[in-house]
Amino acid sequence: MWGQLRRGYYGVPVRRQHPIGPLIVDFAIPSRRLVIEVDGEGHDADRDAGRDRLLRSLGWRVHRVAVRDMDKDFGGVMEAIARVIDDPTLLDDP
Repeated sequence: MWGQLRRGYYGVPVRRQHPIGPLIVDFAIPSRRLVIEVDGEGHDADRDAGRDRLLRSLGWRVHRVAVRDMDKDFGGVMEAIARVIDDPTLLDDP
């Protein structure tokens, strides 16, 4: 995934392992105030929800991607990320 992101797949700069407040996120697109988190097996949903709340309170949108989805349909995951980048109304606070 990082190989695609760093090559400018989306036409916007993407940062990897980017610090935001007290957190370090998997990927950040500062120009869109978007965080992309990749969740592997055994992710703690409560911990993730707390991180998401904190990031939203700091003005960031959060898009989570499951590793299993990347394994099954990498192209679909990349297209979904492109939609989230292009449409700032997606991922509004629940």
